Amino acid sequence: MIVYILIIALLMLVGIVAWMEMRAYRLRSEVDKMNTLVNNINSYAFLINDKFEVEETNYYALNPGFKKAQPNLLGNVLRCKVGCDSGSCGSDMSCKNCPVRFVISKAFDRREDIHDLEVGMEIYDGHKPKCVEDVDLCVGGRYINKDGKPRMVLNVKNVSESKRLLRRYIDQNLKAEVDPSIPKLLFATQNVARYNELRELMIDRCRVVYAETSEQVLNRVGGTNKDFGYSVVLLDASFAHSHHIVDEINPHIVVIKLMPVNEIQTEGRLITLPDSVKFTELKNKLMSYFE
Repeated sequence: MIVYILIIALLMLVGIVAWMEMRAYRLRSEVDKMNTLVNNINSYAFLINDKFEVEETNYYALNPGFKKAQPNLLGNVLRCKVGCDSGSCGSDMSCKNCPVRFVISKAFDRREDIHDLEVGMEIYDGHKPKCVEDVDLCVGGRYINKDGKPRMVLNVKNVSESKRLLRRYIDQNLKAEVDPSIPKLLFATQNVARYNELRELMIDRCRVVYAETSEQVLNRVGGTNKDFGYSVVLLDASFAHSHHIVDEINPHIVVIKLMPVNEIQTEGRLITLPDSVKFTELKNKLMSYFE
């Protein structure tokens, strides 16, 4: 009787081991499939913590031969010129104005996702370490909780070529900009998709003009001697955080900032709105300036 029991127990043990091996094989297969997928998409994936440390990435798989960054921080891995020159991402004074750090930090604070932040960046060429190139990046992110700790899964894509074509298209449509009889709104942002959304929404009320640098803004509305018919300058959160130019804008122009606040704030001609405002709501606010 004992022999039969031992045989049955042995068979059960063999079955359990075989089942566990099969599960482990399937798990390894799924992991291999996921790694193959992540390492062959045409954008960079990063798993980072709230200290901007990179825990996982496909960056080196997509760039074989690139030297691994030390320290292993997001800006250093991406070869951001400012971060690399200062030694580590976030240590330079100008890092306080970095729109990428700003948006990611706010996303961690709010436990929210990041939706298509477009930003220009100077990075070192991975093949020519002393060469610097200007690139346009689109950054998206999903906030997750891993092992009880906050993490962010980032998707970073180089959109330099598409932004170049979009800039050319936008420039071609600004020929009537110098006509002061047409009411105009200047939208300072690097998110062309949001610009197009607002432009389409306001097309029957005013001309919405795109700007992505402080120089472009001030060339149009900087100082009392420049007036091309602009009524409002709109700054999105990442632009307003990076460029402090409100005092240099023509004093009769209303300035609206979209910032991470919970309520409307008014200080003279400066109005701060929650950056979560829907553009349909924003249109109602803007309408009063184009009557």
